[in-house]
Amino acid sequence: MRAIYFFLVLTLITFGACTNPNPTPKVESSNIEKRAEPELHYTLVGNGGVTLVFVHGWCINGEYWAQQVARFKPHYRVLTLDLAGHGKSPRTHDTITIANYADDVVRLLNKLQLDSIILIGHSMSGNINLRVYQQVADKVIGFIGVDNLQVVGHQPSEQEAKPFTELMGELRKDYKGVVGKFAEGYLFHPATDSAVKQRVIADFVNADPAVAIPTLESLSKEYSYEREMLPKLNVPLLLIATEKSIQDESSLKQYCPNGYKYWLIKNSGHYPMIEQPEEFNRLLDEAIEYAQKTKF
Repeated sequence: MRAIYFFLVLTLITFGACTNPNPTPKVESSNIEKRAEPELHYTLVGNGGVTLVFVHGWCINGEYWAQQVARFKPHYRVLTLDLAGHGKSPRTHDTITIANYADDVVRLLNKLQLDSIILIGHSMSGNINLRVYQQVADKVIGFIGVDNLQVVGHQPSEQEAKPFTELMGELRKDYKGVVGKFAEGYLFHPATDSAVKQRVIADFVNADPAVAIPTLESLSKEYSYEREMLPKLNVPLLLIATEKSIQDESSLKQYCPNGYKYWLIKNSGHYPMIEQPEEFNRLLDEAIEYAQKTKF
């Protein structure tokens, strides 16, 4: 039964997301770090007319995009951030929801007066970015998901929902024990470097359960919003997915009338930006170029 629980979490954070007391090094010391109401930590670097907005996944932080910042800042403005309750950002709301995460990101984008944006979201942030897009659609020229939004709009049955509820109970009783085993058993490829595994597992275990658990609960309810919002995307849905992860495209065909396209990355688990950074950057470059050339 525990394997079923873990599979449900994997499905949420892959297909549909904590404060880390041991932050990892930055790309460069010259990065400008600032805060914006409501106190989200972010870094904005680079040059160019297009801004790449990188939003991280569940229980990690913006520093996971370090190698993408280094690769793309000569040609684009690059924004990374820590979602509320993650990395260096404090909690900004009493209630943890995907919608509140998105509101924080929108507030930051508006404060920085960014436009010609390509949204790039890993894991749960595919859903966060759908909500961001709703509020700033006129500023967005591209939408890229990283190992997410592969099976969309699926409403869980009662049979599926029950073990998920039980899993939330187990996480509340023994968060560190349960989440550590989940990360180690389900999120990596056999080729994943041990240092990458250790980094992710440490971030999961050290995350704040008061942020991590409600985030999953909110994410589990986003299926109806996927059905509502994906057809309203005025840009194609572009996905970078891990090997064998896209096996059924029927929901993408149903909910993406403006099209979708995906690139598969081999020999990577759920974190291709740090597991296979060179290949991931190559594919991301293709997706960014595709986004800029595709007009509706």
